[in-house]
Amino acid sequence: MPGAVFIKTLKDARRGIIGWGIVMAMLAAYIILLYPFLNEMEGIQQMLENLPPIFQGFLGEAKDMLTPNGYLSSYFFNYVSVILVAYGIIAGASAVAGEEKRGTMDLLMSAPVPRWRVILEKFAAFVAGLALVVAIMSVAVLGALAVTPTLSASIDRLILGMLNLMLLVISFGALTFLLSAALPSRFSAGQLAAVVLIAAYMLSAFAPMTDALDATQYINPFYYYGGTRVMLDGIQAVGVLVLVVVSAVFLALSVFSFERRDLSV
Repeated sequence: MPGAVFIKTLKDARRGIIGWGIVMAMLAAYIILLYPFLNEMEGIQQMLENLPPIFQGFLGEAKDMLTPNGYLSSYFFNYVSVILVAYGIIAGASAVAGEEKRGTMDLLMSAPVPRWRVILEKFAAFVAGLALVVAIMSVAVLGALAVTPTLSASIDRLILGMLNLMLLVISFGALTFLLSAALPSRFSAGQLAAVVLIAAYMLSAFAPMTDALDATQYINPFYYYGGTRVMLDGIQAVGVLVLVVVSAVFLALSVFSFERRDLSV
């Protein structure tokens, strides 16, 4: 039955989706509700301007950090992206390797379902679960903004920022799908993806500080995501295209790898 794997995967992940949605909603609300207190702190602007370059690499330009759009970019879309990517890695690692670890892959493969459809439906379920997490978080964001009048923001740009955030998570999720399809261990797949996440995030902060790391920007998903500028400059068409293409390539390689490997059933 078409869609059976999608429905089962989404059903099995429902508690994790709700749990992550609640956690992300609480974090998002906290960041937004913190703005008035941070903005009123005496000497905060000078302190931000005196931060070492590495911190400004993480947060963005000091002159923008306390403006409404700059704050949302530097503190919300920047920090939330790392945590939400962690969700994408965990969900992606559970897709295939997790199924094998639970001993349910043999039941799935005994059904008349081609392997390519297993991967595609599981990935569709992953994207749907991510969309639900982001939707829950977005409700909390809108609610927190409603009671924080000093933090005015363009709703249109905020929605585009959320969609851009989803593309970043999907790209890491697709990478983890590939690792999960190629490796029999969910731990190994998640561990490798986590290393890529940490390295990419650190390089996104260090690269603007030295010409020696300039080339790394062009293979870094966070560069195309542009979290510290998304509310200031909007999303960039080239960045969106790169994230979409990279996700598609990783997904295609996931199907290729899963079709050709022996399963631990």
